[in-house]
Amino acid sequence: MSSREIGNIFSTSNSLVKTSYVKMIDVWYFGTLCVPFVEVILATWIEYLMKKKEKNARAERVSSRARAKTGMRKPEQKEDSSLLLLALLRMLQTRLLPAAFAALAAVYFAAGAARKSSGH
Repeated sequence: MSSREIGNIFSTSNSLVKTSYVKMIDVWYFGTLCVPFVEVILATWIEYLMKKKEKNARAERVSSRARAKTGMRKPEQKEDSSLLLLALLRMLQTRLLPAAFAALAAVYFAAGAARKSSGH
């Protein structure tokens, strides 16, 4: 978001009538500001987990070579919960967050249409 866009948001907010209750535009601004923030957090977390997974795989390859040279047996594999977390985060990023934003937009515009048709 550029500084010009941020300036437009604040100038629009300043030009609206001051009220003590939440207006539809407040909900819309909050929703549109939260979505990119959550996207960045999710992308960062996914990238961290991917790098951690690659690092662990690299360490496993090195240790398997060392075990092969010494004749040691491979230790029992434990379940990796980070793979499940990674799949969950990817689903959240690619399906649930866009669906939540689409639902916000649909409810927002439906409420606006209902208010306009009722004459408010």
